[in-house]
Parts: sequence; C-alpha cells; structure tokens
Amino acid sequence: MRWMNRLRASLAVLALVGMVLPRWGFASETTVPAATPALDIIDVTLHEDGTLRGQVMDPQGAAVAAAVVAVVHQGKVVATTQTDSAGRYAATGLRTGVYQIVTDKGITVCRVWTPATAPPSSQAEALIVDGDQVIRGSLGGRSLGSMLSNPWVLGAIVAAAIAIPLALDDKKDGS
Repeated sequence: MRWMNRLRASLAVLALVGMVLPRWGFASETTVPAATPALDIIDVTLHEDGTLRGQVMDPQGAAVAAAVVAVVHQGKVVATTQTDSAGRYAATGLRTGVYQIVTDKGITVCRVWTPATAPPSSQAEALIVDGDQVIRGSLGGRSLGSMLSNPWVLGAIVAAAIAIPLALDDKKDGS
C-alpha cells in the first residue's frame, strides 16, 4: 500500500510540473514564414505596363501620405515606392503572381493578374490599411476547448482525479 501512495504522489507532482512548465518547452520546432499572417488574398489586375497601383489608408479611412510601400514576392522585396499626398502608390515592372504589399503598419496579400487573364472579380487597385491589425477572438472564452486550456481548470481536474481515489481508499481502510 505504501508504494501505491508514492506512485500517486509522483503522478501528482508530475502533473503539476507539466502544468507549470510553459507549453513551448515541449512543442516541436516549427518554421513560420515571417510577415505572413492569415489574411485574405485579394485579386488585383496589373495595368498594361505591369504597374500595380493602390492606396494606403489609416483605420479611419484617411489617406496616409509619404508611407513607404514594399512589394514582396517569395520573401524578397521586388519593388519599393512611396505614397503621394493622397496615399496613392504605384509599383512598376511586376508580373503575375502572389505578392505581399507591406507598409510599416499594414500588409495586404494580392494575387496579381495581367489584364487579359484577370478574373471578373479582380480589383484595379490594392488597398492597404496602415494601422492596427484586426484581431479575431473567441466568443468570450465559453467553449470547452478554452476552458480546458485554462491551467486552473486543469489543476482542479488533476486534483480531483487524485483526491477522489485517495478518499475512497481511506474509507475502505477505515471500515
């Protein structure tokens, strides 16, 4: 019976250590491309001379003047430009493909098409909102998954899993 109590105590300590240590300590190494958050891809039509045009605006809808705009393709900057007083920019010499249009505070991912191949829903310009990114959250943390990821809830479950069998075992020994 003594070895059973030691086993239970060891399991309790192991469970507590597992909850205290950060999860990243156990995670496998993954590579995440830099500056590629989960964004919608917008179809944009190039102009005849291979120019991508667009506008940079702040979250309130005002034009952002003198913003540096970088056009990134497969992790490499292929063009840089600056917005005018109306927030408009133009990057020349582009071909079809997927580009990230990046400012210091915003990013837009565009699938760029030639005028002959662009889908009907394609836009003539790429809009960048230069400001705080939209953060999508959960519904107040009321889902089962969010409750089970709370360390206090997990601690209560582990404590109950240890305490209930011990209490039941003590009743058997006492009677």
